[in-house]
Amino acid sequence: MKLELTPHVKKMVLAFIAVLVLTGGIELWMGRSLFGPDARRQTVTGPAVTSQPSVKL
Repeated sequence: MKLELTPHVKKMVLAFIAVLVLTGGIELWMGRSLFGPDARRQTVTGPAVTSQPSVKL
């Protein structure tokens, strides 16, 4: 059984790949890794747990 792709499906696949390539290029241009975390997390200055109770409305 041979799977035949219609022209519409081929265009959709090419568009999806183009979006991935474009996103990867922009990420590289920004100096970030292509996929996954890039270790650019903001650090918390101060204790993560405070003695003050939280106020919920």
